[in-house]
Amino acid sequence: MTTPLFSWTSPRTITQKSPLWYLIAIIIVLTLVIYGITQKLWIMPIVTLLFVWVYILHENNAPSTILTEVTEAGIISRWNFYDYAKIESFAILYVKDNPYILRLHTIGNIPPIVDIYLTEWLDVVVLRDILLTRVREDTTAKITFADTMIHLLKL
Repeated sequence: MTTPLFSWTSPRTITQKSPLWYLIAIIIVLTLVIYGITQKLWIMPIVTLLFVWVYILHENNAPSTILTEVTEAGIISRWNFYDYAKIESFAILYVKDNPYILRLHTIGNIPPIVDIYLTEWLDVVVLRDILLTRVREDTTAKITFADTMIHLLKL
């Protein structure tokens, strides 16, 4: 494996869920289950509870931090390796003047867009300089509505 040119550890999610978030989630789930039972939509409560079960398993078993490394050959994040030849462009997106996401647009891969969380203390100038020598920067990229909703809903 090649030596990292730049690396950082970021949280799996940027925002932490408050007790109010969990209370609202429980109310929504109970509402869906009760609605499904009262309307005789028997599969609806089952699917809702399966969804909740998978979400809880994912939340409890996912690592709390993610190590990302920029190397000579590509970018390593979690268990994934993104070769520079398969990265069409990158963008560093900001929320309130703080670095938020490193967005990679990949060529022929699924998913076509990979988002890697950044941290406030990260030196994005150095990261950008390293990536610019290997990949084109997308200067027109912006935070999407979906990104905003994910941030606001703390998903």
